[in-house]
Amino acid sequence: MAKHIYPVAMAFLLGCASAWAQDRPTVFVHGLNGSASSWSAAATRLQANLAIRPYVPNLPWPEPFETQAGNLQSQLGALPASAIAIGHSNGGIVSRQWSRAHPLSGVLTLGSPQHGAPLANNALAILGFNSGLYSVAGSAFSALGGQPNEFWDIYLYVQIALHWAQGIGWNNFYTIAGLGFASQYPVLGQMTTGSAFLQQLNSSGNLGREAAQIPARVGLAYELHKYWMLGPVRVVSQYEADIWYSRMWTAVYTLEHAGSYLVANYAANGTALYLANLFFNAASHLRMVDPAWCWAVTNDASCNTPHDGVVPVWSQIYPGGVNYGLYGPSHLQETNSSDSAISYVLSAHMGVTTRAGGPPPPPPGPSAPDMLQPGEQLGVGQSRVSANGQFELAYQGDGNLVLYRLIDGHPLWATHTVDPGVVEMQHDGNLVIYGRQGNALWSTGTASYPGARLAVQSDSNLVVYDYYGFPIWSRF
Repeated sequence: MAKHIYPVAMAFLLGCASAWAQDRPTVFVHGLNGSASSWSAAATRLQANLAIRPYVPNLPWPEPFETQAGNLQSQLGALPASAIAIGHSNGGIVSRQWSRAHPLSGVLTLGSPQHGAPLANNALAILGFNSGLYSVAGSAFSALGGQPNEFWDIYLYVQIALHWAQGIGWNNFYTIAGLGFASQYPVLGQMTTGSAFLQQLNSSGNLGREAAQIPARVGLAYELHKYWMLGPVRVVSQYEADIWYSRMWTAVYTLEHAGSYLVANYAANGTALYLANLFFNAASHLRMVDPAWCWAVTNDASCNTPHDGVVPVWSQIYPGGVNYGLYGPSHLQETNSSDSAISYVLSAHMGVTTRAGGPPPPPPGPSAPDMLQPGEQLGVGQSRVSANGQFELAYQGDGNLVLYRLIDGHPLWATHTVDPGVVEMQHDGNLVIYGRQGNALWSTGTASYPGARLAVQSDSNLVVYDYYGFPIWSRF
């Protein structure tokens, strides 16, 4: 089975065998529809800075978790008990299952469906919805094609909107298929919320075993930036999602306007009313794209439940472990966007040292005028200004913390707090506003990131970065 294992940078390893004696074996486990390539680039980067010996195995991801864990044991069962498993998505579940057969010193999960993935329950329904969107737009095209002379002006007005509607349905459908949810793979049944496998994995007995046998258990839970805006496309590309989101709502308004025009001006024309109904139907489907995806991923069509594009945040919480919330990357981007967070967990929780033998260098000192460093405060009337001098974060006399655009004095963001006290970037990583009596009025909720600091950026954003430079909170 050794041919399936891919230790990173093999030539380097052979040339530095003595150095590896102190390195921790670290296994990077991929998830659904993944492979060794899902982790290889990140493992290479992490291995360059941390004293780890990485392994990135290929696993039969469609198979049940027990089969995948057994395959992992057959490949890497000879590793010592000091080994660490880092699993993304289903890889986190496989890692926990593997710990039954192999002693591990630590398990780190990223975006893993610890309590199930509602998308596994709802995949067929959301595939059908997006297939229906494509068909509805296609029906409107066909109907218009049969009446080009009488309604040529309407055809010219709505043709791009209908193309966009079809494109959204098509893209969403194939994104879901590309994630691995379009076929009835054996593992999908175990991924459903409430599955017998997950109930047993999270039972008090197994959690007690993990607590006794795995010294460090950590989960990273991700919230996708703007997860409620065209989520399926955003899983693959946030840039493309922003473009298609704008197109989607342009199409909605175009189709609704065209339908209203036909109803108002051709009330006695059966063909016009038929076309209007098709336009309204397509627009209605487009309006439901985001609620339908939120429902499919979280069982909450209101989009008030955050997720990483595929797994809700509540399901990513490692039961019985230490958990950190991260913001920004989508589910597919987590393996290549989490170096800082992984480095922090490995060093702070699992005793891994850097190649230099110590912790990473500290963040910039307190002299930076655009930063609020750990332990620093802003009193009433004090501020921080961006490096380009265009934005100022000011703590006002009324107790409100406000970000201003200095060229015109326009406020861009505020906490709307009213009791003047102090703003503190705490050593635990939480930015907190306290009132006169020392009562907390507002915070970024980042208390689990010791060493974090606040930056007033030249792009008008406010960002809290963790000790390793990973963004953990921003104003947008």
